[in-house]
Amino acid sequence: MNMDVQSPEDLIHAQYLVFHHCFSYVKSMALKCAVDLGISDAIHSRGCSATLSEIVAGTWINASRMPYVQRLMHFLSISGVFVSSDDPPAGATASSQTAGLAGGEAVVYKLTPTSRLLCRQKQA
Repeated sequence: MNMDVQSPEDLIHAQYLVFHHCFSYVKSMALKCAVDLGISDAIHSRGCSATLSEIVAGTWINASRMPYVQRLMHFLSISGVFVSSDDPPAGATASSQTAGLAGGEAVVYKLTPTSRLLCRQKQA
């Protein structure tokens, strides 16, 4: 059998392995960013659920960096570190919910058991 001829399945599997090994560091880098920025603490201080603007306000992140924080939170939500939902945060008033939805901020991020481990604040 000629080793130069590969089936399409073999090529796809080989590409998968190469991409998996080349980009496997991205999850750990995103997790490090979340820890360094104190994102879990910002969400925890808001009652374990917060919108993107509340997360930014609860950290030292400049508001101009919000699109980057949004990408980071989306990635970490897909990875299972945080949970994202369209529910309003606990304690939000009707006017703040309407204002948040008008600004395109319908996503609320919540802590998971994994992200609770990242909190520097003492858990109650």
